[in-house]
Amino acid sequence: MQLPDDYQQMLDQQYARLAAPGTWWNGAERVAIVATMRRAQQGELEIAQCLGEKISRFVHKVSIAAHEIDETYVKAAGLFMTPLQVVELTALVAQFSALDTFLYGAGLAARGLPQPITGDPSELEVKGAKLMRGWFPTRGIAGAPNCFSAVADEHKALHDIHSIIYLGMEEMADLNIVKDLHRSQIELLAARTSNYNDCFY
Repeated sequence: MQLPDDYQQMLDQQYARLAAPGTWWNGAERVAIVATMRRAQQGELEIAQCLGEKISRFVHKVSIAAHEIDETYVKAAGLFMTPLQVVELTALVAQFSALDTFLYGAGLAARGLPQPITGDPSELEVKGAKLMRGWFPTRGIAGAPNCFSAVADEHKALHDIHSIIYLGMEEMADLNIVKDLHRSQIELLAARTSNYNDCFY
């Protein structure tokens, strides 16, 4: 199956971005987070050397048992990660789980992981990001559209991916939009997938 150009371009951008230094993790750590996620989804616990045991176990939990995570668990992660590191890590797991699942559903193999690019994280903070009815900082009240908003690059990536494999924020208002499937069919699939994954947002 040949994916449309906009899908290919989005995938190229996301894998290139994965390899580069992020905001709170360097390139090697970012690639290791996704590698650990994939191992977890195959039933294996991999302790990535550059992450260490505690962070690797956190990745494992987010990857296969996110529905079991509560506020206490997230706060406990503060003993070995900063809240903004948790945001970026969680974003990477969520985004690349979604991309792998999309490719699987399209009958295609997951892409190989890129070679990390050396360099330091930018450590750029988002002004106004704080705890707002959520378990880690957001810019504005915590909710699905801004769950990663405390890390600007991950917030942008969420919407770049979302707009291609689901709907863009402006498209959400159109109840009759057709993107290969009619909006009603898209939402039926989305609701079934959410229920299957214990996601009740």
